Amino acid sequence: SPSSSASSSSSSFSPSASSSSSSSSSSSSSSSSPSSSSSSSSSAAPTPPALSFQPTPRLPFTPLSIASPQDMKALLSLEHVRVGFEEKVQPSCAVPVEVGNMYSASLFSALASLLIEKHLPEGSRVLVYAYGSGLVATMFVLRVCSSVEPMHCALLPFSRSLRNRVKISPLEFAEWQGRGLEVHSLLHGRCGCAAR
Repeated sequence: SPSSSASSSSSSFSPSASSSSSSSSSSSSSSSSPSSSSSSSSSAAPTPPALSFQPTPRLPFTPLSIASPQDMKALLSLEHVRVGFEEKVQPSCAVPVEVGNMYSASLFSALASLLIEKHLPEGSRVLVYAYGSGLVATMFVLRVCSSVEPMHCALLPFSRSLRNRVKISPLEFAEWQGRGLEVHSLLHGRCGCAAR
């Protein structure tokens, strides 16, 4: 089953920071500047997006090693690993924990969680990683280019509505679903459509 994570770093990240910064500079040099044909100096330049995409360099695969449960327990018992997880990964888990696996959308729900739960200052980078069946994985970096406060404010109602959900039993859910089908049939009967 696919999983996803989005973690943030306000200073540096990744073992190959130099190559990621060089790819950043090459992408910024290839971006087009505002049109030079406009003679009006009063027109404002377009506002850049708050998050920009920065591809990570492709690295060769290393041989897979399978860690035993004892190895994993030993790794997670290390204080710096626990603290690093709580600081960089845990903020991206809020929505996925509430909603569950959404497959492709899981990655973006993790990013939404990060935007809700953590203040991301301008210049910080977010490492986004998703993997699924068939050993398919994607990793990329988002760079915060301007304030993400508007995104944070836009996502707050979504976060509140998740917390305010009402828990019902499977029996109640089936009953409500049946009522919905009755209404659907009634509406289609009135308009002369065949209900399916």
